[in-house]
Amino acid sequence: MTNTKPESPHDDIRGKVRARVTPEIVAKLAEEFSIPTDKGVLRERIVHVLTRYERGMISDSRPTKKELRKQLRNAVNSTTKLHQILSDSQSQIREDLLYQLEYDTYAEWLETVDFWTLDSPPQVLNLADTSLLVKRLKYASERLLSELEPTAALEHSDMTEPLTGIARTPLDQLITDIQGTLDYHLDDNRKVTCYFDAMNDQYRGVLYEFAKSLLDAYGSGHYFSENALGQRIVRVLKKDKMG
Repeated sequence: MTNTKPESPHDDIRGKVRARVTPEIVAKLAEEFSIPTDKGVLRERIVHVLTRYERGMISDSRPTKKELRKQLRNAVNSTTKLHQILSDSQSQIREDLLYQLEYDTYAEWLETVDFWTLDSPPQVLNLADTSLLVKRLKYASERLLSELEPTAALEHSDMTEPLTGIARTPLDQLITDIQGTLDYHLDDNRKVTCYFDAMNDQYRGVLYEFAKSLLDAYGSGHYFSENALGQRIVRVLKKDKMG
């Protein structure tokens, strides 16, 4: 009897990527961007970075940007309301919450206590610490939302932590890998850049144009729009520069 290993979603990704990145695609990119590198070597590099991208897409289980915005707005609204209640010393709801916390804590202790050990009832959750935690959760939600909505204002006055942004996505990593590929394979006097051309209302630069050409040749659906891709590249470059 032969033991068969369950197929992993990562199995044969490189082979599938290689089949899509044809020699013709690589030759066209090399000609369009005047890349002097051997086309076989360039193809292997492109297959490598796209394989990493595809594996990242399989492992990346985060919600869509639209769903993430919705969840973060809900978090901001909920924590804002709860923090207002906890901060209002005159609030009847606050006093009711405090009483209920004490009652529930003692009731749970009675259900689980081993009277032979003579354990004391646990300490009731400190309302001041809870209020601070809610305040920090509200601020963290605002920070993440501001990364998705650059015009969203942070409603904090006494917290001055810098914006750190959200985690790197597979597309972010692919952009960094493409930049490294171009830095290595292009002539030294060609800068790998991406910038917004206000006069023509579009993004330009070798990095933007190569990334767009590669993704278009590889298949549709890897970026929302040309402007969105340009904005993403600019953000990635800025984050990479900041370290």
